Amino acid sequence: CLGATGDCYSSHESPGCDDQATCERVCECDAFCCIFAWDGYCAGSGYLPEPGCGGARDCNGNHIEDGEDILWAEEADHADCNGNLLPDACDGIVSGDFDGDGDVTLYDYAFFTDCFRGPELRPLPPDFLCVEACLAAFDMVDQPQLQTVDLADFAALQNMMGQTAP
Repeated sequence: CLGATGDCYSSHESPGCDDQATCERVCECDAFCCIFAWDGYCAGSGYLPEPGCGGARDCNGNHIEDGEDILWAEEADHADCNGNLLPDACDGIVSGDFDGDGDVTLYDYAFFTDCFRGPELRPLPPDFLCVEACLAAFDMVDQPQLQTVDLADFAALQNMMGQTAP
């Protein structure tokens, strides 16, 4: 939280907030707020202004705290394929932007390499639950029924590199 900027009571894209004590209290309960972004959940959470954790993050409303949801995922919607501590059902993965941060970067390319297999082959990422996330982010060129991540998709990803996600 040291050096963080942004109002603690409104959401912003940077992690942390400008009040050291509040920032530390919220981040102790929800590390997402200090690693990725100070979202609406961080700003409006039950953690403020009282000390202690007011409630667990449950972005998809299934009454299972997100960390547990990810840990015990048996369905793709509950997995965390991009490692942002949210079940994929809550991400909104779009073409090229696998990590859901709004731009296409080498971080997304790293995920592309896990999804790439070639023509007429479905992706085979390290986690079998991540096939649909691979297709959502990287099957950009071929007909949807082919469900492949191949060189045509790599060319499309190269053209998107460094740009804001669609």
